[in-house]
Amino acid sequence: MSTLDAPVQQPSAAEEATALEIAINVRLEGFLERAELLRDRASAEADPHTLARAELLIADRHGRVGDIDRAIELQRTMLERARSEGQATIEGRAQFYLASNWDRIGLRTESLEAANEGVRLLDESCPAHWHVEHHMVLAMLTNYDRAGGIDLELLEDSLRRARALGDPDVLLLVLNNFAWTAHQCEEGRPRAYELMEEMTTLVAEGRAIPSAADLDTMGWLRLASGEVEEAERLLELGLSHTDHVEPDSAAALRIHLAAVRRRQGRLDDAAHLLQHGRSEALATKTPEFALEALDALAEIDAERGDYRRAYRRLRRLVQERAQFERDESERRAAVLQSIYAAQRERDQRRYYQELSVRDPLTGMYNRRHLEDRLSELVGTCELALAMLDIDHFKRVNDEHSHETGDCILRELAAILADHALQMSPDGFAVRLGGEEFVIVAPGVSASEAAASLARLRRHVGAHRWQGVPSTIAPTISIGLATSSPGASDTRATLLARADELLYRAKRAGRNRVVSDETAPPSLPPHRAS
Repeated sequence: MSTLDAPVQQPSAAEEATALEIAINVRLEGFLERAELLRDRASAEADPHTLARAELLIADRHGRVGDIDRAIELQRTMLERARSEGQATIEGRAQFYLASNWDRIGLRTESLEAANEGVRLLDESCPAHWHVEHHMVLAMLTNYDRAGGIDLELLEDSLRRARALGDPDVLLLVLNNFAWTAHQCEEGRPRAYELMEEMTTLVAEGRAIPSAADLDTMGWLRLASGEVEEAERLLELGLSHTDHVEPDSAAALRIHLAAVRRRQGRLDDAAHLLQHGRSEALATKTPEFALEALDALAEIDAERGDYRRAYRRLRRLVQERAQFERDESERRAAVLQSIYAAQRERDQRRYYQELSVRDPLTGMYNRRHLEDRLSELVGTCELALAMLDIDHFKRVNDEHSHETGDCILRELAAILADHALQMSPDGFAVRLGGEEFVIVAPGVSASEAAASLARLRRHVGAHRWQGVPSTIAPTISIGLATSSPGASDTRATLLARADELLYRAKRAGRNRVVSDETAPPSLPPHRAS
C-alpha cells in the first residue's frame, strides 16, 4: 500500500493545540468549535496540560472578538488554577495572554510584569512556538512608550527565534509586530521597511496567509514610504477579509484607508471611511481608534474650510478623550482591586495550607508533610531517613517542668531543621509528636548520612540549652534507614525500618546512631520507653 493510500493519522491533542495556537493569529472562522472540541477531547483523555491550553485559547478568542473583560477574567482564573496545581508552564502561558490584554486596557506595568513572567516560566517542555511568541510580546511591551527610542536587539532576538522555528505563519506574525513597533520611532523606520519587504515576499510566494492585521501593517508602511497605490490595494484587500483576528483591525484598516483617500484628494470617501471606522471602534471597545477617527474628521472639515464643524469635532474629541481616560482609570482601578483581592486570598490560602503541615509548638513540618513528601521521593533518588528521639525526655518533664521540656523541643527543632539543610539542599526535618523527630535528606548516600548524623548526635550532646538548668544535658538516639532509586521501599516500609533501627539504638544504650549497616543482629523482645 502506498503512502497515498494510507489512512491519515489524526493529530494528537497536543498537536491540535499547537495548530490552533498558531491559527488564531490568521483566522477565527470555525475556531471556537475546534477549541471546544479540543477541550472536550483533552478532558476525556485526562490530559490536563492540553486541557488548559484549550481553555486559554477559548479565553483568547473572547478578547479577539472584543470581549476583553471576559478574556481577562478567564485568563486570571486559569493563572490562579495553574499556580495552585503547580503547572508552571501553563502559568507562564496565561501570563503571556494577560500581558497583551493588560496592555490593551492601559495597565502598562502589569503587562510588562506579565510578559516577563511569561518568559521566565518557559522551559524545554514548552512547545517551540511559545518561546518565539513569549519573547516577541516581551520585546514589544519593553519598547512601548520607551524613552530614548526602540531597542531593536530585543526585537531582532524574537525574529531570530522565529526563523529558527521555521513556521512561516509564526514568522509572518513576528515580522508584522516587529515592523509595526520599529516604525514608531525614526531610527527604526529603515528596518521597518526592510521587514515589510520580507512580509511581502513571504505572502507573494504563498508560504504564509496574511491576516487583516498583517495587511494593515503592510498597507500603512507602504503609505508611509509614499507608495499610495500599493497601500490602497493592500488596505482594500484587508477590508475584504470577513475574518478579523484582532478586535480593532477593521477599524484600523478603514482609518488607514481614509488616509490614502485624503492623499488622493477624495475627502468625501475619506470622511465616510472614518465615520464607519469610528463606529466599529466604539462597537469593539477600542476607543483609541474612535478618537483617532474623530481627530481626522476635524482635519478634513478644516481642509474643506468648515472651521465651525472642525471646532465642534475638536471639542467633542477633548470631551471624549477625557471621558475615555476616566473610564480607563476606573476600569484599571477595578481590575487592580480584583488582582489585589485575589492576591490576598491566595496568600491567606497559603497561610492556612502552611499551618496544616506545621507543628504548632516548634513550627516544624508535621507528619502530614512528611507523608506527602516521602510519597514523592521514595524510589526516585538516594534517600536517607533518620528517626530520632530525645533520651529520657519524660524525666525532664517530670523532674523539672513541661515548660522546660517545651524549651528543649523548640531549640532542638531549630538545630534539626538547620542540620537537615546541611545534609541536603532539599533536606527537611519533621516533628512526629512528643519527643520524636525525623530528618529526610534526598540525594545523600548511607555512609554520608551516617557520618553527618554522628556529628549531629555529638553536637546535641555538647549543646548549651537556653533557659534550661545546666544540670540537664539531653542526648538523642537515631535510627537511620536509607533507600536507593528503583528500590522496592515504600513510604511505610522506610518509616517502619527507621523506627525499628531507633528501637535498636535505644536498646543498645541510647545516645548513638544505628543504621542498616551497624544494627545488632537480633532484636530484644520489647520496645524501650
